[in-house]
Order: sequence, then C-alpha cells, then structure tokens
Amino acid sequence: MYQSNTNVINYLIAIIIFFYALWNLRVEIRLILDHLTIMSLFYALSDHPFSFICLILTPIILFNQMNSIKKKK
Repeated sequence: MYQSNTNVINYLIAIIIFFYALWNLRVEIRLILDHLTIMSLFYALSDHPFSFICLILTPIILFNQMNSIKKKK
C-alpha cells in the first residue's frame, strides 16, 4: 500500500513540474511558433534553462519509473 502511494506521488510531482515548465514557456513557445529563428531559440533557452531541462527530462523520469515498477512485479 505504501509503495503504490509513493509511485502516485512521484508521477504527480513529475507531471506538475512538466506543466509548470510549459506554463513558464507559454510566451516563448508562442513567439517561436510565430517566428522560428536561431536567435529566438537561443534567447528562449538562455532565459528559461530550468524549464527546458524539465521538459526534456520529464518523459525520461516517467519512463524510468514505469520500468522500475514493472521490474518489481
């Protein structure tokens, strides 16, 4: 029982961080979709590095958690 609650909390934390990163990047994403240039990508990455790292690492973290749960069963 305790292990399943921990897994749910881990998933929720990862999903909350993912959506926070998307919310933080909402203006940058809109600008990049309107005018995709190398400079716009550079400034978006330099202004919001934590959000980009979260967007890249969240699927990896969730995939690793799912694999660890399958291995325990």
